[in-house]
Amino acid sequence: AQIMALIADLQAEFAMATLFISHDLSVVRRAAHRVMVMYLGRVVELADADALYADPRHPYTRALLAAVPRPDPRSERARSHAMLTGDLPSPLDPRSALTFLKSKLIDDSRAEQYVPQLIEVAKGHFVAEHDALDDAREREAAAIAEPAAKKHAPPHRGFALRAARVA
Repeated sequence: AQIMALIADLQAEFAMATLFISHDLSVVRRAAHRVMVMYLGRVVELADADALYADPRHPYTRALLAAVPRPDPRSERARSHAMLTGDLPSPLDPRSALTFLKSKLIDDSRAEQYVPQLIEVAKGHFVAEHDALDDAREREAAAIAEPAAKKHAPPHRGFALRAARVA
């Protein structure tokens, strides 16, 4: 908390922007005006922090938000967690960029693979193309992410980059 306060003070005093990289979305929420979520080095969602936490659109973003622990142990034990299914892809495999867009996958590791495009789904809110999950899993992930989005958070500062490490 002291480090975050120091960063906020420096930003205010020197009117500077910061690039904040973290795997902890609860800290990112506290530190950022805009959030970029990455999966295997590719952007899957980019939006103002309030919009991203209130309405995450990409399945990976939803899973990350669902993984943020709640401070109340009883509430944390009682909730179900949205889980991504399947094996972790290799970052060296060019097909791994299509983990969430299997409909475009060419089942040949030597073939040039489609690169998911970022689509502006709302003003300033960009989401990488992805296949829809089945409706039940989609609703469950949204329901789990919703309480995290509604929690009160300190004012946002700076810019955050969410880098995913899967290996």
